[in-house]
Amino acid sequence: MFEQLPPNVSFLNRFPVVYFAHPISGLPLNVVQDYYQSTRERFGRICQVRTPMDVIARTDLKERKESFKEPGMANDVITSRDYGFVRECDVIFANLSKCTRPSIGSIMEIAWAYAYDKYIMIVMDEEGIHEHGMILGAHPLVYRSHMAAANDLIEYCKTGFSDPRLRSYADSLKYKL
Repeated sequence: MFEQLPPNVSFLNRFPVVYFAHPISGLPLNVVQDYYQSTRERFGRICQVRTPMDVIARTDLKERKESFKEPGMANDVITSRDYGFVRECDVIFANLSKCTRPSIGSIMEIAWAYAYDKYIMIVMDEEGIHEHGMILGAHPLVYRSHMAAANDLIEYCKTGFSDPRLRSYADSLKYKL
């Protein structure tokens, strides 16, 4: 599918930490898992991928209540985990396209990114449900196309690469527009 990453990539390359936000609630688990799996496959060799699916994620409304049976499902654990991921990242890439309802979790993650002065990239539909002054006031780069945003993220990741082989590999990941 993609060009193979060269062996022995120089240690002088800096791989940014990217937190990928995407709606979870209201979506079938397999849709969320497929999105994050394809994201990890595309970007996992040019950046450190962080997602809300890295530990435990919930998609069912009944799971929103505190659960003492499974500590990892507790709301404060999930909130603290995702907050930490955003705090430690260089970039937040929020794909809010095709949403049928607001993604409160993604909105919080964008707010945390703004508070920590992170680089914010958001994909949202033209006049979509997330087109709001509070989101736009966080000064994100707003994209109407996932492909355009992904290609810009690849360019961002390349800024930390000194190895020309790694830069070439990153270019091979770009969507053909």
